[in-house]
Parts: sequence; structure tokens; C-alpha cells
Amino acid sequence: MICRDKNIRRALRDKQRGFLLNPFRFGGASDPYFASVVLLLHMDGSNGSTATIDSSSSNKTMTAIGNAKLSTAQKKFGPSSALFDGNADYFSTPDSQDWNLGTGDFTVEFSYYATSFPNGGAMLGTWSVSEGQNSWLVGNPSSGQPGSPPANAIRFVASANGRYDTSTVDIYGTGPGSLMVVNTWYHIAIVRGGGSFKLFINGKLLTTKAIGSQSSNAAINIYHNNFPLKVGGIGTTTDANGYMDEVRITKGVARYSNDFFPPTGPFPDS
Repeated sequence: MICRDKNIRRALRDKQRGFLLNPFRFGGASDPYFASVVLLLHMDGSNGSTATIDSSSSNKTMTAIGNAKLSTAQKKFGPSSALFDGNADYFSTPDSQDWNLGTGDFTVEFSYYATSFPNGGAMLGTWSVSEGQNSWLVGNPSSGQPGSPPANAIRFVASANGRYDTSTVDIYGTGPGSLMVVNTWYHIAIVRGGGSFKLFINGKLLTTKAIGSQSSNAAINIYHNNFPLKVGGIGTTTDANGYMDEVRITKGVARYSNDFFPPTGPFPDS
């Protein structure tokens, strides 16, 4: 059949282009990097449940701390997501070499729906509240930091020696599309690859800026503190306040280097 209508031809081209650029967007595809996935949380379950399953091949045990639980009130994909009230709530899994990011490539990504932006809201990582045991963290900037980074930006911080000093990487995303608003789902990705750190929101590569005199050196050997990985916060009263869904950590692979189509379905389980 010959498509004579320009709109029909354009729609077919757009559909083909989207499939070629992102083979996972229509579902059903396997993940070519699944062997490198060290954590995969779909956050699926019944309302109020404190149980969540790691669907990676590691099948890590997750423990709900504080008021962390699943909620059907909001979800990006599936029946539910994880709900955190910003007051020391998180899902925890024990220390593992999988959380030792060292100098290698990695991709940390998840969907996030904020109900507010706490001061320095911690979302995910192995950062410690004790100086000398800091490692890495994804979250929001803190007020009062040099340059006054906005509290609704995305931030990545990583220590080389367990301390927060001038060798610490502390960067946040700037430019169009870099600021989140409440009550909206966003896909967030932090990537190290190709000699740089890259921050993405909804598939948009952001301009990164170091906070104050902190480093943006992607060659940093990130300190491993032998602490649990925490999803949703790190145990403070200014942790993430909102919902998280589809959490995936891929170690050894930089999945994204430029703008990409964000996922339109849950991450593959194989």
C-alpha cells in the first residue's frame, strides 16, 4: 500500500525512528546490559507493603526503614511506587562490592515524583552522615552552598577519601529542563563514561556545574565505605519527600552519552 497522506507518512517515520533509537520504549525487549545490572527495583506491590524485590540477578534483600512503604497513590509504571516522607525513611540493602563504583563507568537511574524539595534531599546512595565515611549520593543541593544552587536541581556528590573536601566531586545540573517541580514524574540518570560525569532529566543531557570550589573530576576513585545502599534517603530529616519507581543501577556500563528517549515502560527483567 502506498501512503499518500503526508501526515500518515510522517507518523510512520516517527514511529520507526523512535523504535530504532530506543528499542525498549514499546516493551518486550531484553536488556543487552542486564548482566551488569546490580540493582533493579520495580517497587511493585500492594498499598502499604514494606516489601520490595530486587529483580536483578543479584536478588538483593531490601529492608524498609522508618515509614518507607509502597503506595498505589502514585506510580510511574506498574501498580505502585515507593513512598518516602522525608524523615529518615528508606529501603536499605547491605554493603556489597556492587556499590563500590571506584573509577569505572556506571549508570544510576530512577523515576522520581517530589511532593516537596527538602534542603539537600537525599535520594539514593551510600553516603554517610558521619564525616570520614562519605561515599556517593544522588539528591538535591543544600541551601547555603556556594553559588546558591537551586533545591529542585539534581545533584551528584562523591568522595575520594571519605571526607567532604576540595577533592570531592559535587555537581548539579543546570540549563533548560534542569529544574524539577512538585507532583510531576521525572526520569533521572547519573552516568560516568567517556571521561566525564553526565546528569540527565527526562533524557535531556544537562550542563553540569561544580558547587563552589568542589571538583568535577570524573577520574575520581570513589571511596567505598562498606555501608549499606539506601534508596529514598540516608537517615536524616531532610531525605527525599515523594515517590520513587523503577530504580536501576548498572555497574561498568555508561548507558547514555547524549539525549535519549526516557523509558515508556518498566525496565526489562532479563
